[in-house]
Amino acid sequence: MGRDRAENRTQEFARAQQRHEEAAKAKAAKMLGRDAQGKVVETRSLKDLRILVDKWYVRLRTKREKAPEEITDLKEVEAKIRDGTIPMRSVRSSTHIILAVRQLVHIQEGYQKEIKRTEKALKIIDKLNAALVENRNITNEELDEATKRLKDFHGVLKRKRIRIKKVTAKKVEHAIAKLEESKGMEGGDRAMNISRGCALVAAARLWAGPKRDKVIAGIVAYDHERECALRAYRDKWVLGQLSRFAEAPKEIFEYFVQDSQKLRVLEEIRRLFTGEAGRDMREMTDAEGWKRFLLDYIVQNNALFHIKDRIREGAEQRVALMERGIHVNDGKKIDYLVGHYAWLYKYMRRYFEEGDAKKRAEWKKKTLDKIKFLKVFMNSNKPRFICDELSDNADPYLAPVLEQLRPAVEAFERTNLITAKKHFEAARDELKAILEGPRPEAA
Repeated sequence: MGRDRAENRTQEFARAQQRHEEAAKAKAAKMLGRDAQGKVVETRSLKDLRILVDKWYVRLRTKREKAPEEITDLKEVEAKIRDGTIPMRSVRSSTHIILAVRQLVHIQEGYQKEIKRTEKALKIIDKLNAALVENRNITNEELDEATKRLKDFHGVLKRKRIRIKKVTAKKVEHAIAKLEESKGMEGGDRAMNISRGCALVAAARLWAGPKRDKVIAGIVAYDHERECALRAYRDKWVLGQLSRFAEAPKEIFEYFVQDSQKLRVLEEIRRLFTGEAGRDMREMTDAEGWKRFLLDYIVQNNALFHIKDRIREGAEQRVALMERGIHVNDGKKIDYLVGHYAWLYKYMRRYFEEGDAKKRAEWKKKTLDKIKFLKVFMNSNKPRFICDELSDNADPYLAPVLEQLRPAVEAFERTNLITAKKHFEAARDELKAILEGPRPEAA
């Protein structure tokens, strides 16, 4: 019975996911995306999927449940879950286009793991409930054993923040109360009370299983669409980078050397700020002296992050051309950084000046987040970063591209630019052939 129920649950989940996908596509602008196997699939536009993309930069907007208050009216909460009127909040996250695709894959994998974990718990609950229903002469010791198992289940559920788990926890709570109450009863009253407890266990199973699965199916279907849409954009962006690397490896290497210096400075700032470096110096000075040292260190390296004689006019258009793989070799210096390094100084200064511990922690996080962003900014279109990030949990269809890209990066960093150029060209041609491959037939 347990295996049949698990199979039915898997089939129901797949059907629910398919219904969500069909309903979403029916009411939105369509575009072609690409799944993890390289198959071209129909999905929705990035705008419909609440994704902002600017070259390598991606901002994802996701809805999450607002933290629930303590449940006082169970039926009201159940009704809101059924009607889809649960209060939600908008969560924004920003990252690199390659990382964004992987992030969406990991989110879906997390939900699939949740289903597997729940399945293990539900098997125990099913077995327990069947034993309670079938045993007409159940002893108090057996009721104690049953409530112990239900308390274990309840302990896991009550730590969860989402309402559907809170509802399940309440039903388990009521079931435990019924079974414990039954120990002081006899005859028909006892049997009836145990029966009511069993009904509550069955209701808890319904909320933890099929009802939660239906919610997960919608989330997974939506995130799969976003993953496929972003992957298609990612591949076009990567093709542009490979074209740049193949066309002008010498100029790309010059950028690489310059940005490597910036990355070293950013890492040193992070290590000094977190206390991983400079401990001896920190012990030899007071708090004010340490603050001046760190802020002065940022100022001393300011020139690294500001391009002399840089061109601002038309910079966005020129950068956009380069991101698409069209190399513009007219000697002009493009303004890539738009004040982010200056914000690092401001955040760190606010951290040192803040007296409130909570706000000080917030400024520390902002400072470290800005360092992280600047590092991604520096690395975003570099051969090593692109190769390493594409190789992490790589999509199988990119194997021919990575076979050429890895030796290209090794040769590039050894300044063997002729060999690097040859492999970059081969990697570009492999990816171009993939992207120009067969399209899905019209339905």
